[in-house]
Amino acid sequence: MLGFGIYHTAAQLYGYEFSYGGHDHPTSGIVVVKHGNSAGLKLKESIPVGITNYSEDEVNQIIFEFGDFWHGDDYDPFRKNCNNFTELLIKHLVDKEEYYFP
Repeated sequence: MLGFGIYHTAAQLYGYEFSYGGHDHPTSGIVVVKHGNSAGLKLKESIPVGITNYSEDEVNQIIFEFGDFWHGDDYDPFRKNCNNFTELLIKHLVDKEEYYFP
C-alpha cells in the first residue's frame, strides 16, 4: 500500500454527471453521462456545493466551451485531472461573474 487513495470526481447537474478523462486525441476529454452511470465506479460521497443560475442549455454551452481547454491528450494524473476539472467547473457554474478556463 502506498498510503493514499485515488479518487474520481464529477459535477452533477440537471440529471447528468460531467467529468474529465484522458485519451490519445487532441479533442475534448469531457465525459457526460446520466447521473448514476459512473462507468462502474462506486459513489463514495455526494456533496452539495452551491446553486447555479445557468439554465440547462447554458450549462451545455459551457461544457462545449470547456472542451476547447480540456483535451484528452492533455490529461495528467497530477496536474490536469478530473479533480482539477470538477473544481474549475463548479467555480464557474456557481459564480457567474468569473470564467475559470485554465
